[in-house]
Amino acid sequence: MPAEIVGQELMVIKDTGVNDRGNRTKIRVVRWIVDDEPKSIVLEKRNFFMYEEEGVEPVERMGKCEGFRLNDLKAIYPKLKEISEIMKNPPAHKSANEDIPDTVEECPF
Repeated sequence: MPAEIVGQELMVIKDTGVNDRGNRTKIRVVRWIVDDEPKSIVLEKRNFFMYEEEGVEPVERMGKCEGFRLNDLKAIYPKLKEISEIMKNPPAHKSANEDIPDTVEECPF
């Protein structure tokens, strides 16, 4: 059976918003949870896209990670202290059977 992988978005540093093609990019602090086992917290730049299937409402899907560019560093730098605090002292992981706090967005992938 394949592993259950969930991304727990802890902070969004930059969100480009959805463009005319339905794509967006986020710089975020995320904790990946594999089979209900929390993994390391990472800072990532991730693409998202709209997946469309005939007869079904479009849904946002996760795309690839990208490297950081100078403008990304300009967005990260002012929030570096807050980012490092989250990475050093993350919110407690709650099992899939428990309620997730309102401050953390659970994103199943």
